[in-house]
Amino acid sequence: MDMRIGGLSGFGLTQMAQDIFKKLDANGDSSIDKQEFEAVITKLGGFNVQDTDKIFGQIDTNGDGKIDQSEIENALKK
Repeated sequence: MDMRIGGLSGFGLTQMAQDIFKKLDANGDSSIDKQEFEAVITKLGGFNVQDTDKIFGQIDTNGDGKIDQSEIENALKK
């Protein structure tokens, strides 16, 4: 079984996306806004505002300023 994130499918990927989403969605509104995203990424260290803006923009594929669970799943597939 391929354990790289790109090799995950089905339940494994969905469960991983759900876990990540719950951790990032601090206010529980079923979306991750830029402030929630930056708060977590900043804690990881080594990222600046430009880095987090770029990463957020790559995950927020529909450009609505929020990340939903399907966007997290799609990002994990890449």
